[in-house]
Amino acid sequence: MYQFIVRVISCFILNQQKRKAFRQKWFGRLKVERRFDALENRLGALECRSEAQNTLNINLCMVLANGQSGNKIYGGGGGFYVGGKELLQQFIVKNNGEKYFDFNGAKMPDVADDGLLRYVFDDTFLVSCFFHDDYAKNIAKMLDLVLAEGVYGYRDGDFDVTVKTGDVVIDAGAWVGDFSAYAVSKGATAYAFEPTTATYNLLQQTVALNDHKIYPVPLGLSDAEKEITLYRHNGNSGANTIIRHSWTNDPLTITETIKITTLDKFVAENKIAKIDFIKADIEGAERDMLRGATGVLQKFAPKLAICTYHLPDDPQVLEKIITDANPRYRVVQMRHKLFAAAVG
Repeated sequence: MYQFIVRVISCFILNQQKRKAFRQKWFGRLKVERRFDALENRLGALECRSEAQNTLNINLCMVLANGQSGNKIYGGGGGFYVGGKELLQQFIVKNNGEKYFDFNGAKMPDVADDGLLRYVFDDTFLVSCFFHDDYAKNIAKMLDLVLAEGVYGYRDGDFDVTVKTGDVVIDAGAWVGDFSAYAVSKGATAYAFEPTTATYNLLQQTVALNDHKIYPVPLGLSDAEKEITLYRHNGNSGANTIIRHSWTNDPLTITETIKITTLDKFVAENKIAKIDFIKADIEGAERDMLRGATGVLQKFAPKLAICTYHLPDDPQVLEKIITDANPRYRVVQMRHKLFAAAVG
């Protein structure tokens, strides 16, 4: 292992011709080499600035290369999906005939066969499993350069958008509960909002695996309380949405009627004493969710990790809603997510 690390370090300091020879020898297959080329280009802006940064680069390269063949490193969306089946196998647990994933205490049902777990592995579990659950600014920014969507945490001194023990977490767009499982593994309480019927049934499995510390909620979050049409994506249940997108115009798109509510109303009706963290990935409905949560933003000022890539003006619109609701918020924009925390 020591020799392997030394050789990886040389990859970043040798000239281009030697680096190519290094990759051909140690990464072998052409598909892996091409993806390593693209990864190396993205890391170029950070390369060799410091020993610590080179260590981070090497760590990520090892995650990408270790135990994976070329077709297990997924490219797309402006970045990579690390979580191929071969990598995920190391987290499989078999217990009394039951098979599930255990990502450092966050338990998930075996949903790897549908291909969707690789998407959420990077967002939710990569840092926990390979970076000691450290969302420091330099790690978060490095991963933001190379991953398709980036991670759900960011820490820069007093600006700390990470889940802590005792936090009450809102998981908007819970899907099968990956982020909720991560949150409860950190000692938090999670309310997992998932309005799609079939997906909610899988969420219930995640709840059971995590000792019922996750509270599943079969509702969507928006700016009003009503029934609304949900469009179900063919092939990616994580993309189900109440917002019209180009693919929702397909006459074969399946729909279902769901109930939505506001976070302000939900918190009041359930007498929830505090909200510490909101994660939201709801396919373009993030702005409506925030408009329905202005009371929560004003009163509790929870940490926010919100996706900003579904609509072109998401970064500007979402930041304005947040800071209008509570001017104490400081916002950090990444490629596909924003992080916000109250300061002062």
